[in-house]
Amino acid sequence: MVKITQFFKVTSQAAQAMHSDYEHKHGTVFSRYERPSQAKITSWCDIVDKYTVNGGYIEVMFRGQLHHWQYNYDVAVVGASSHFYSTIASFEDVDTGIKYLVKETHANTYACQL
Repeated sequence: MVKITQFFKVTSQAAQAMHSDYEHKHGTVFSRYERPSQAKITSWCDIVDKYTVNGGYIEVMFRGQLHHWQYNYDVAVVGASSHFYSTIASFEDVDTGIKYLVKETHANTYACQL
């Protein structure tokens, strides 16, 4: 299960920044870093595994409710430094058809409607 730290309103500046990140994503940790550390490789693989382990079907908890989302197989690096990186990926709610973005940082997981 993916737990969302904060869910942004689609009209918020944070959501707009996530939309921009999604439009300007940078590929994988392997294409973004010349020689990624083992920690970066492990964290990247953990994120990909979390999204793909059940055929791309994930359960997401936010606002006290359980939601069922389908991963669109598009996770990418959006922010990278020598110490940390962030990822972004899109999903679709299997019950409503609404599309969402999920941004993962080293400390938090954010979401907004796409």
